[in-house]
Amino acid sequence: MRENHVNTRRELSKLGCMSLKDVIYVFDQCFAVFQDQANFGTAQKRCEENNNGYLMTVRSLISHSILLILLGIHTGDYWIGLHLPSGQCPEQASFLRGYRWITGDNETKFQNWGRFEDVCSSKCISVSKYDFVWKEQPCESKVDGYICEYKLDSPCQHVIVKGDESVLYETPLGFKGENLLTLPLGTTATLKSIGSKYICLSEQWLQAPWSCEVFKGGCAHDCSSVNTKPVCTCPPGKTLQDNNVTCEDAQNDPCLDSGCAHLCQKKDDSYTCMCQHGYVLCVNTVDECSMGPCDHECRNTIGSYNCSCWDGFIRMTEDTNRCQFVCLAECSPECDPSKPHHCNCPNGYILDDKNGKSICVDIDECEMDECHHNCTNTYGGYLCSCDEGFDLVGLNDCVEREPSNVAGFTIPFTPFVKHPTERPSTVKAGGLLGIIVCIVIVILVMVVLIHLILKRRGNLDIAFESQHLITENADLSK
Repeated sequence: MRENHVNTRRELSKLGCMSLKDVIYVFDQCFAVFQDQANFGTAQKRCEENNNGYLMTVRSLISHSILLILLGIHTGDYWIGLHLPSGQCPEQASFLRGYRWITGDNETKFQNWGRFEDVCSSKCISVSKYDFVWKEQPCESKVDGYICEYKLDSPCQHVIVKGDESVLYETPLGFKGENLLTLPLGTTATLKSIGSKYICLSEQWLQAPWSCEVFKGGCAHDCSSVNTKPVCTCPPGKTLQDNNVTCEDAQNDPCLDSGCAHLCQKKDDSYTCMCQHGYVLCVNTVDECSMGPCDHECRNTIGSYNCSCWDGFIRMTEDTNRCQFVCLAECSPECDPSKPHHCNCPNGYILDDKNGKSICVDIDECEMDECHHNCTNTYGGYLCSCDEGFDLVGLNDCVEREPSNVAGFTIPFTPFVKHPTERPSTVKAGGLLGIIVCIVIVILVMVVLIHLILKRRGNLDIAFESQHLITENADLSK
């Protein structure tokens, strides 16, 4: 048997075929063995799912020789593509005895029947390495595996390389190997020494990057279409190698802070922004930082800019271009370089001397009795809060909460942080009540005075009218 195997391999090598232990390529055909327990129908389905194949047809001595090699290291029974159609009986006089290939025909120049049973039932054929004869089995039975056959459309010959360069092939059938002669459409080839990649398309090898829709263009990280051409891209911190496919670590990568909207390509110590297919690059010709929009540091980006602050400062919430000094319990003041004794502290801090050095110390505003009820000192400010049953009104005052008619309803307790530079009114609730009482008293006094004035004026009018009547009567008596 071993001599037969050696002779078979020699014959196959003359035909331009290459074996990969579980797969053999012969011109535009491929044969592969799968160790996967299945019945006949399931085995055929799995061959079809894998690149539109079908169970192997052993029509010639060459096909039988391929079978010898494929099963040379595998034990058990394996389905081939020969079966007796349902409802038919065997035909002793026929070369295939009434059986048909899975392709629907019965053409063959070879047969290797073993024990044959003249029984009218659905039967399928399996083979094993012990004798390689065709053995009948119920089609519903599960055997150890199956052998698939594939038709290679527009296959490629091996990649031509120089010297001892090795090439790793990965086929769409799921097989990998080196030094193959005939490869199916969609096979990728990688030159191990430099990492260059190729793909088999229409009997030709196309170098990566190819179309991004096919295996990401062969790119190690990602593929993008730039000006209708595929381009391999790398993540920030990595740069594209000379093979235009793989990425490597980059030192001081300018793309990290490039601000490119889509793609960034490193060029020496600089970079170039690129757009994906369907977009046009808008080149920024204005350096917004030249107009000084930032308090401290400014970094120009495409169409915009970014502000940042020095150590010890943070960006203001209301205006992110501005920076504000950050101080905790104490910190160094801002001093005029030309006048070292002219120093300023942030709001809520006071200048103090500590071991001969000027520092800013937080003011405890709670000692000033700013809050109506409770006060909590904070860095640069303070926090007012009210007792249970009271609500904070305005900045500092607490008023008693009105009873609620809704059962279970509670008005939330909301403290308020007061900045010390915004001094609240020092009028308390008692003072406000006194002012209101005084105003009411003044109004009442004014009403009484007006009433007395009007009453006196009425008496004067009556006296004047009486005098006028006396005068008229005296004139008449004359």
